[in-house]
Amino acid sequence: MNKNTKRNKSIVRMVLLLLISTILVGSNFVVRAAEIRQECCIGKNNSNVDEIGKKLQYGWSKSFREGLAAVKKAELWGYIDENGEEVIPLQYERVFSFDEGLAAVRKDGLWGYIDKKGKEITTFKYDNARAFNEGRALVEKDGLWGYIDENGEEVIPLQYEWVFAFHEGRAEVKKNGSWGYIDVNGEEVIPLQYDNEDDFHEWYASARKNDFERHIDKADRQHAKKAKNNKKTLD
Repeated sequence: MNKNTKRNKSIVRMVLLLLISTILVGSNFVVRAAEIRQECCIGKNNSNVDEIGKKLQYGWSKSFREGLAAVKKAELWGYIDENGEEVIPLQYERVFSFDEGLAAVRKDGLWGYIDKKGKEITTFKYDNARAFNEGRALVEKDGLWGYIDENGEEVIPLQYEWVFAFHEGRAEVKKNGSWGYIDVNGEEVIPLQYDNEDDFHEWYASARKNDFERHIDKADRQHAKKAKNNKKTLD
Protein backbone atom coordinates (compact mmCIF):
# COMPACT_ATOMS: atom_id res chain seq x y z
CA MET A 1 0.00 0.00 0.00
CA ASN A 2 1.56 3.32 -1.06
CA LYS A 3 1.67 6.50 0.95
CA ASN A 4 -1.10 8.18 -1.03
CA THR A 5 -3.48 5.31 -0.36
CA LYS A 6 -2.74 5.39 3.36
CA ARG A 7 -3.18 9.17 3.39
CA ASN A 8 -6.52 8.89 1.61
CA LYS A 9 -7.77 6.26 4.07
CA SER A 10 -6.69 8.40 6.98
CA ILE A 11 -8.55 11.35 5.54
CA VAL A 12 -11.66 9.20 5.04
CA ARG A 13 -11.49 7.96 8.65
CA MET A 14 -11.12 11.53 9.94
CA VAL A 15 -14.09 12.67 7.89
CA LEU A 16 -16.19 9.77 9.16
CA LEU A 17 -15.21 10.48 12.77
CA LEU A 18 -16.09 14.15 12.36
CA LEU A 19 -19.41 13.24 10.80
CA ILE A 20 -20.26 10.80 13.60
CA SER A 21 -19.25 13.36 16.25
CA THR A 22 -21.37 16.01 14.60
CA ILE A 23 -24.37 13.69 14.57
CA LEU A 24 -23.88 12.74 18.20
CA VAL A 25 -23.42 16.32 19.34
CA GLY A 26 -26.42 17.37 17.29
CA SER A 27 -28.52 14.63 18.82
CA ASN A 28 -27.48 15.64 22.31
CA PHE A 29 -28.31 19.24 21.49
CA VAL A 30 -31.75 18.29 20.22
CA VAL A 31 -32.39 16.15 23.29
CA ARG A 32 -31.25 18.92 25.63
CA ALA A 33 -33.29 21.49 23.74
CA ALA A 34 -36.32 19.28 24.15
CA GLU A 35 -35.58 18.89 27.85
CA ILE A 36 -35.27 22.64 28.27
CA ARG A 37 -38.48 23.16 26.38
CA GLN A 38 -40.20 20.59 28.57
CA GLU A 39 -38.92 22.36 31.68
CA CYS A 40 -40.49 25.58 30.42
CA CYS A 41 -43.72 24.09 29.20
CA ILE A 42 -47.20 24.09 30.64
CA GLY A 43 -47.26 21.81 33.62
CA LYS A 44 -44.30 23.38 35.36
CA ASN A 45 -46.30 26.18 37.00
CA ASN A 46 -45.15 28.56 34.28
CA SER A 47 -47.89 31.07 33.56
CA ASN A 48 -46.38 32.35 30.34
CA VAL A 49 -48.97 30.63 28.19
CA ASP A 50 -48.70 33.16 25.39
CA GLU A 51 -45.16 31.95 24.72
CA ILE A 52 -45.48 28.25 25.43
CA GLY A 53 -49.04 27.39 24.55
CA LYS A 54 -48.52 28.13 20.87
CA LYS A 55 -45.37 25.99 20.74
CA LEU A 56 -46.85 22.92 22.36
CA GLN A 57 -50.20 21.23 21.99
CA TYR A 58 -52.42 24.30 21.62
CA GLY A 59 -52.75 26.39 18.51
CA TRP A 60 -53.49 29.58 20.44
CA SER A 61 -53.70 30.76 24.01
CA LYS A 62 -54.43 33.74 26.24
CA SER A 63 -52.68 34.93 29.38
CA PHE A 64 -53.66 33.59 32.77
CA ARG A 65 -56.45 35.49 34.54
CA GLU A 66 -57.62 34.49 37.98
CA GLY A 67 -55.67 31.22 37.79
CA LEU A 68 -56.98 30.02 34.42
CA ALA A 69 -55.93 30.56 30.82
CA ALA A 70 -57.99 30.10 27.68
CA VAL A 71 -56.43 27.76 25.10
CA LYS A 72 -57.47 26.81 21.59
CA LYS A 73 -57.05 23.63 19.56
CA ALA A 74 -58.80 22.54 16.38
CA GLU A 75 -60.95 25.71 16.39
CA LEU A 76 -62.32 25.08 19.88
CA TRP A 77 -61.48 26.87 23.13
CA GLY A 78 -61.27 25.68 26.71
CA TYR A 79 -59.30 26.52 29.85
CA ILE A 80 -56.26 25.16 31.65
CA ASP A 81 -55.00 25.81 35.16
CA GLU A 82 -51.46 26.81 36.13
CA ASN A 83 -50.42 23.15 36.24
CA GLY A 84 -51.39 22.71 32.62
CA GLU A 85 -54.44 20.63 33.46
CA GLU A 86 -57.39 21.04 31.14
CA VAL A 87 -60.01 21.95 33.72
CA ILE A 88 -62.69 23.13 31.29
CA PRO A 89 -62.94 21.08 28.07
CA LEU A 90 -62.27 22.60 24.66
CA GLN A 91 -65.81 23.03 23.38
CA TYR A 92 -66.37 26.74 22.78
CA GLU A 93 -66.15 28.78 19.59
CA ARG A 94 -65.03 31.97 21.33
CA VAL A 95 -64.19 32.86 24.90
CA PHE A 96 -63.26 35.71 27.20
CA SER A 97 -60.77 35.44 30.04
CA PHE A 98 -62.19 35.12 33.54
CA ASP A 99 -63.13 38.29 35.40
CA GLU A 100 -64.76 38.32 38.83
CA GLY A 101 -64.96 34.52 38.70
CA LEU A 102 -66.97 34.28 35.48
CA ALA A 103 -66.27 34.17 31.75
CA ALA A 104 -68.36 34.77 28.65
CA VAL A 105 -68.19 31.87 26.16
CA ARG A 106 -69.87 31.17 22.83
CA LYS A 107 -71.31 27.84 21.75
CA ASP A 108 -73.44 27.03 18.72
CA GLY A 109 -73.38 30.70 17.76
CA LEU A 110 -74.76 32.05 21.05
CA TRP A 111 -73.13 33.43 24.20
CA GLY A 112 -73.49 32.43 27.82
CA TYR A 113 -71.46 32.50 31.03
CA ILE A 114 -69.60 29.85 32.99
CA ASP A 115 -67.79 29.74 36.33
CA LYS A 116 -64.29 28.38 36.95
CA LYS A 117 -65.60 24.83 37.22
CA GLY A 118 -67.27 25.08 33.82
CA LYS A 119 -70.76 25.30 35.29
CA GLU A 120 -73.19 27.27 33.13
CA ILE A 121 -74.38 30.39 34.93
CA THR A 122 -76.69 31.34 32.06
CA THR A 123 -78.07 29.48 29.11
CA PHE A 124 -76.54 30.17 25.71
CA LYS A 125 -79.00 32.74 24.45
CA TYR A 126 -77.20 36.03 23.81
CA ASP A 127 -75.99 37.41 20.49
CA ASN A 128 -73.17 39.32 22.21
CA ALA A 129 -71.61 39.33 25.66
CA ARG A 130 -68.74 41.01 27.49
CA ALA A 131 -66.58 40.48 30.57
CA PHE A 132 -67.76 41.29 34.09
CA ASN A 133 -66.87 44.60 35.71
CA GLU A 134 -68.15 45.92 39.04
CA GLY A 135 -70.52 42.98 39.34
CA ARG A 136 -72.24 43.51 36.00
CA ALA A 137 -71.72 42.19 32.47
CA LEU A 138 -73.04 43.58 29.19
CA VAL A 139 -75.27 41.28 27.14
CA GLU A 140 -77.15 41.80 23.87
CA LYS A 141 -79.99 40.04 22.11
CA ASP A 142 -81.96 41.09 19.05
CA GLY A 143 -80.14 44.43 18.94
CA LEU A 144 -80.86 45.52 22.52
CA TRP A 145 -78.37 45.64 25.39
CA GLY A 146 -78.70 45.18 29.12
CA TYR A 147 -76.76 43.79 32.10
CA ILE A 148 -76.65 40.58 34.11
CA ASP A 149 -75.30 40.00 37.62
CA GLU A 150 -73.00 37.25 38.90
CA ASN A 151 -75.98 34.90 39.25
CA GLY A 152 -76.87 35.26 35.59
CA GLU A 153 -79.98 37.33 36.33
CA GLU A 154 -80.90 40.15 33.94
CA VAL A 155 -80.90 42.82 36.62
CA ILE A 156 -80.99 45.64 34.06
CA PRO A 157 -83.39 44.83 31.19
CA LEU A 158 -82.24 44.60 27.59
CA GLN A 159 -83.65 47.90 26.39
CA TYR A 160 -80.71 50.04 25.28
CA GLU A 161 -79.31 50.67 21.83
CA TRP A 162 -75.78 50.74 23.20
CA VAL A 163 -74.12 50.43 26.58
CA PHE A 164 -70.72 50.57 28.24
CA ALA A 165 -69.20 48.80 31.22
CA PHE A 166 -69.60 50.26 34.69
CA HIS A 167 -66.95 52.61 36.05
CA GLU A 168 -67.18 54.03 39.55
CA GLY A 169 -70.75 52.80 39.86
CA ARG A 170 -72.02 54.46 36.68
CA ALA A 171 -72.49 53.25 33.11
CA GLU A 172 -73.22 55.13 29.91
CA VAL A 173 -76.31 53.92 28.07
CA LYS A 174 -78.06 55.01 24.90
CA LYS A 175 -81.80 54.87 24.28
CA ASN A 176 -83.91 56.56 21.61
CA GLY A 177 -80.78 58.23 20.29
CA SER A 178 -79.80 59.94 23.56
CA TRP A 179 -77.19 59.11 26.18
CA GLY A 180 -77.39 59.14 29.96
CA TYR A 181 -76.07 57.29 33.00
CA ILE A 182 -77.47 54.49 35.12
CA ASP A 183 -76.30 52.96 38.39
CA VAL A 184 -75.73 49.24 39.03
CA ASN A 185 -79.40 48.80 39.88
CA GLY A 186 -80.51 50.24 36.54
CA GLU A 187 -81.73 53.51 38.02
CA GLU A 188 -81.39 56.46 35.66
CA VAL A 189 -79.17 58.74 37.74
CA ILE A 190 -78.45 61.20 34.93
CA PRO A 191 -81.22 61.67 32.35
CA LEU A 192 -80.84 60.33 28.83
CA GLN A 193 -80.53 63.69 27.15
CA TYR A 194 -76.99 63.94 25.84
CA ASP A 195 -75.56 63.45 22.36
CA ASN A 196 -72.39 61.82 23.63
CA GLU A 197 -70.75 61.00 26.97
CA ASP A 198 -67.55 59.70 28.56
CA ASP A 199 -66.81 57.41 31.50
CA PHE A 200 -66.69 58.79 35.01
CA HIS A 201 -63.21 59.29 36.44
CA GLU A 202 -62.75 60.55 39.97
CA TRP A 203 -66.41 61.62 40.21
CA TYR A 204 -66.55 63.66 36.98
CA ALA A 205 -67.47 62.99 33.36
CA SER A 206 -67.92 64.98 30.18
CA ALA A 207 -71.19 65.04 28.26
CA ARG A 208 -72.08 66.80 25.02
CA LYS A 209 -75.42 68.29 23.99
CA ASN A 210 -76.23 70.64 21.13
CA ASP A 211 -72.54 71.06 20.32
CA PHE A 212 -71.71 72.15 23.87
CA GLU A 213 -69.66 70.11 26.30
CA ARG A 214 -70.81 69.86 29.90
CA HIS A 215 -68.70 68.66 32.81
CA ILE A 216 -71.03 66.82 35.16
CA ASP A 217 -70.63 64.98 38.43
CA LYS A 218 -72.45 61.86 39.60
CA ALA A 219 -75.29 63.95 40.99
CA ASP A 220 -75.85 65.49 37.53
CA ARG A 221 -74.54 68.89 38.61
CA GLN A 222 -73.03 70.80 35.70
CA HIS A 223 -69.76 72.38 36.75
CA ALA A 224 -68.88 73.96 33.43
CA LYS A 225 -70.32 74.50 29.99
CA LYS A 226 -68.16 75.38 27.05
CA ALA A 227 -68.54 75.51 23.33
CA LYS A 228 -67.31 72.53 21.37
CA ASN A 229 -64.73 74.71 19.65
CA ASN A 230 -63.54 75.96 23.09
CA LYS A 231 -63.94 79.58 21.98
CA LYS A 232 -66.70 80.63 24.32
CA THR A 233 -68.21 79.59 27.63
CA LEU A 234 -71.81 79.61 28.75
CA ASP A 235 -72.92 80.38 32.30
